Amino acid sequence: MKKQNFSKLLISLTSISPRRGKNEPLAAELIKKSLSEENIPFITQEFPASVPVITKAELIADGKNIPCLGTSFVSGDITNNVSIQEPYEKTGAKEMIIYNPLSKGICAQSIKEVPALAVNIEYVDILKNSKNISGRVDVEKEDFISQNILVGNIINPKKIIFAHYDSVVGAGALDNAAAVDVLYQTIHSDRSLLNDYLFVFAGIEEESLSNHDGYYGFEMFDNKYAYLMNIAEEIIIIDGVGVSEPYWTHENVDWCFDIPRFSEIEHKAILMENDQPTVRKYYHSPLDTLDILDPKYIELAKESLIFRLK
Repeated sequence: MKKQNFSKLLISLTSISPRRGKNEPLAAELIKKSLSEENIPFITQEFPASVPVITKAELIADGKNIPCLGTSFVSGDITNNVSIQEPYEKTGAKEMIIYNPLSKGICAQSIKEVPALAVNIEYVDILKNSKNISGRVDVEKEDFISQNILVGNIINPKKIIFAHYDSVVGAGALDNAAAVDVLYQTIHSDRSLLNDYLFVFAGIEEESLSNHDGYYGFEMFDNKYAYLMNIAEEIIIIDGVGVSEPYWTHENVDWCFDIPRFSEIEHKAILMENDQPTVRKYYHSPLDTLDILDPKYIELAKESLIFRLK
């Protein structure tokens, strides 16, 4: 897909790769600059945060280097005792090699509490049949200042609309730059929406040292603005759009949006997403680039959001 088919914001946002740790504030500044250039007012909520940064990821099977990504909160060695498994299998393993069976690339789907590497599924049989496996993942803590960017009604919003702008691996076009663009283009298309609704560009949604489960930016928003969450008629989350027709669902919203008191607002939380098997082919992998997005699906997402707000 030619870049000229996408907005300036989306192209620029995906050029910050990944939008994580000390790179995340670059994305926030880009969003704020885009808003300022259009004279769209906003406020920011800043808070300290920390993420694990992989400084080394290496995997060798029977003398052959296996492409991999580090995906753990801790450093450590990978040995012949490693568990080779899908990301959410409960094995109690002390070291892991994980793979996403639906992904076309190396998918860092989940960050683990033990030394872990992620590989492409094409290497799984090779690894399972290898006599000697060795590897290493090194992790360092990176501190930075994250921020939520609030646009619109911060007194009594009828609805609050969220999209996170950070990413784990690479350009993060699908996860979640396209959703950020949907929010921005929605605001740009009709500024009167800001009278009744609050749009939140959220930082540090992905798993982090600040919250191993993720969603830390949402948690920080709720800590400060719980009263807005309580009075809002609906909490809308846009996540993983641009690769198929968008749809709305109340199911598994907490996979994309979670806070400690989620059960209190679950009844009014709704998620816009795309076909999940398609999403899982690309997300959290180096394949999540502009090339997999289709501008018509981004436009459909914007139109669907506007329809829900009017």
